[in-house]
Amino acid sequence: MLGETLSPRASALMNETLLLVVLVAFSFAISRLLSRYASKYFVASGIEYLLLGIILGSKGPAKVLSLETLGKFAPLINLLLGLVGFLLGLRARSSLRPANVAIGGIVSSLALIAIVAAATLGLLEFFVEPAADVTRLQIFRIPLDSAGLSLYAEASAEHLWLSLAIGCAAAVSSPVLIAQAASLHRARGPTLSTLLGYGMVGQLVAIAVFGGTLAWARAADSADVFGLPIAIWAAVTTGAGILIGLLFNLFIGRERDEMRIYVAALGVVIFAAGTGAALGVSPLVVNLIAGIVVSFTSRHASRLEVTLMPIRHPILVLLRLFAGALWLPVTGLLWLVPPVYVIVRIIGRWFTTWASAWMVRRIPRVPRLGLGLVGQGGLAVAIAVSFAQRFPEQAPVALTTILGGIILSDFWSYWAVRRILADAGETDAAIDDAETSASRTRTRAHRVVGGGH
Repeated sequence: MLGETLSPRASALMNETLLLVVLVAFSFAISRLLSRYASKYFVASGIEYLLLGIILGSKGPAKVLSLETLGKFAPLINLLLGLVGFLLGLRARSSLRPANVAIGGIVSSLALIAIVAAATLGLLEFFVEPAADVTRLQIFRIPLDSAGLSLYAEASAEHLWLSLAIGCAAAVSSPVLIAQAASLHRARGPTLSTLLGYGMVGQLVAIAVFGGTLAWARAADSADVFGLPIAIWAAVTTGAGILIGLLFNLFIGRERDEMRIYVAALGVVIFAAGTGAALGVSPLVVNLIAGIVVSFTSRHASRLEVTLMPIRHPILVLLRLFAGALWLPVTGLLWLVPPVYVIVRIIGRWFTTWASAWMVRRIPRVPRLGLGLVGQGGLAVAIAVSFAQRFPEQAPVALTTILGGIILSDFWSYWAVRRILADAGETDAAIDDAETSASRTRTRAHRVVGGGH
């Protein structure tokens, strides 16, 4: 009787609301189970949620999360992206310590973004013909003589934004996957600390460059209307994030109640997410800046991070589900982009980490250190989803490339981390072997000394 009295629109709204409640409940329930039981026995990379999202999406057999439904969930997706950025920003102060690891991580991440973006852009420019009305942008120009002869490079705007976004995703390495692998083997030591430091710094660099890319795209898109250069758009985005971060301190003041601090932080995230969407850049970026400001200026930053940390995993579960549901397959030669991305990223990650360790002092020079940073985790998913929202026409290539790379890299990242830590002698088994060997050596020495007497 109730179904007969409801209009089709009300019935659809009820179904979507019920679906949203089920998804949120599922994400929190599965996160609780994994954190309480499964994390002690294996590393859960999150690939399973991507695959589940694909099954539930418009291209999957279930077709529960259609593109139309996902469009209605856009405010929720923006909130999730904002929370990811804000949490990442809250860790900025600790992520940039020690200084030598931070410098090495910044150099390595920037170089990797450039390598992957250049390879992707070259592939797209060579194999894919851009639309006739797409603007071509000049990337650089080097004067060669006084007569005006110069060396320059240009590319279509859509290929440039896509390549830079893929490069930013390539620079993301998951400290959580590294820490989980290390925890299973009770690893400890400077190599583990370096991997964790590189991973945390790489996340900050990736989002910062991604924000610059979106500001550049916004400046190019609105050049005919506003005529503002990229520097102005970047300054406006940065200024908005800083202002919102300072507003949090103003709202809280000397407040000590944990619930009020939590509510104030959620309000800041929502405000920053709306600002990011209104500016045409990602909520991820504006919230990252706001979180960094809170990290460096608020005495509540560490307590706020602890308070918000329990919702981090459910947020990433939901983002993975939405990312899988948003996925659309590419066609033709565009299928070349994902395997090229994976190969270039692995080689580039190994080389840039080795080069940065060689350049910066007091960083362990462990063989294949960069392969321990191959696992990507949820932040790369957030970049893919954010780019898909901003450039829906480029979403199939971005999602196929980035999500495909995540599935392939996260699958074997555990074994890579374990091998590197074992080679460095920092796993529990390696430390026990070393202690046993040292004990045997001391025993032999005592015997020799005793025999001499």
